[in-house]
Parts: sequence; structure tokens; C-alpha cells
Amino acid sequence: ISACLVGSEMCIRDRYGTRSLPWAVFVQRYDGGELQEVCFEKIDLRHSPGMGVYGLRSENILLKAVCTVVNRSEKRRFSCAADAFHFTNCRGLIELDGCNCNGQGDDALNIHGIYARIVAVSKDRKQIELFGVRFPAERVFKADDEIWPIVRTTGSRGARNRIERIVRKSSKRLVVALREPLDKTFREDDFIENASWYANVSIHDCYFGRANRARGILLTTPGKVVVHNNRFMTAGTAILIEG
Repeated sequence: ISACLVGSEMCIRDRYGTRSLPWAVFVQRYDGGELQEVCFEKIDLRHSPGMGVYGLRSENILLKAVCTVVNRSEKRRFSCAADAFHFTNCRGLIELDGCNCNGQGDDALNIHGIYARIVAVSKDRKQIELFGVRFPAERVFKADDEIWPIVRTTGSRGARNRIERIVRKSSKRLVVALREPLDKTFREDDFIENASWYANVSIHDCYFGRANRARGILLTTPGKVVVHNNRFMTAGTAILIEG
């Protein structure tokens, strides 16, 4: 604050609340099922109290000339209070073509999966209980999905397994029956990741502007990622690749 000049404008925002506020666009079927072949084209998003476009368990998403724009005529300071575009456990191809991201309160783009923590393992190791804190667990895992077990201390993956059935204990706890016994390498406090739902990514001919608070694009996917012919003027890291 001491570095601000007299007459500077300051924005004060809730650090934790914006992710749970309504999104401008939510990409998922109303009944919780999966959407396929989703396209948004030539859209300006001028204000969202949360994220701009958020997608969950959807397949093949194209954003073409979708832009986040600060609506100065209404004295707005943010286009989106959180991320401009955010996709969780989507698959197929996520493509951004000619998009322009300015004025968001967080990252321009975030693509990732979700880890759920193993809190119990049955004696025969064919049944596990999962706890997920970021999202309702039943939105992340469903029957017939393949999974990867993850060692908590190293992040290394085990062999794929498949979910036979799921019993919901609460919005954040699931009892999951597996087709094969869980490898003895894994135990309570390790993690499970969905191996059926992850995306390939193509980002091209986009502009990620100065007037945003955080980073450019965050890419956490085991799929193929191609980023080319873009311009980054972000306050933070332009491209962050993890996982």
C-alpha cells in the first residue's frame, strides 16, 4: 500500500469467495451428464462475479474469438472476478482460437484434473473410500471411469484400474468398488486421479493482456499440448505446466 501514489484506484476483493460465485457460462448438462462438441464463437464477456467460462466433464470444447472485456461504461474494474476460462476433468480437445483475455481477477486459463484422497481401503483392496475437497466428489468420478492411483509423497502413478460402482456417502465422500484390487503400494492418504477424463490442448492466435491480476495459462494434463502464435503480456507467469 505504501507504494501506491495519491489518486491511485484500488480494488479489494474476497480472496476465497469468487470461485463459488456464479459463472457467466457453465459447460455441463443440466442433469449432470457430459456434453460433447461444444463451441462458443465471437462472444465478449463483459462481467462475471466468478469465472467467465467454466467446463466440467465435457468433451471437445472450442472457444473461437471469445474475449473477456472490462466494461468501463459501468465503471467495472474486472471482466471476470476469477479465471477467464477454467476446465476441470474435460477430455477430447480443448481449443482456444483467437481469444483475447483482459481484466480478469485471476488466471486467463486453467485446465486440470482433480485428486481425491484415499481415506480407507478394504481388506480385499477392491473397495476404497475417497474424500474430495474441491468439488462434489460425484462430479469427478463415475462408474466405468478408469483411474490412476497416485503416491502422495512422490506424485508417481500406478497401474490403471476401473470403477465398478459408486456409493455416495456425502457430497465429498464416495465409496468406490474397483474391478481389480488396489496395488499394495498405495494406502490411506494417497490419491486417485480420473484417467478417463483429461484433455488435449491447442491454444493459438490468442492475446493474454496486461490488465489481469495473475498468470496466463495453467496446463495440468497428461494429454498433448500445443501452444503457438500467441502474445503474453501477463502480470505473472505466462505459461505454467505442471503434473
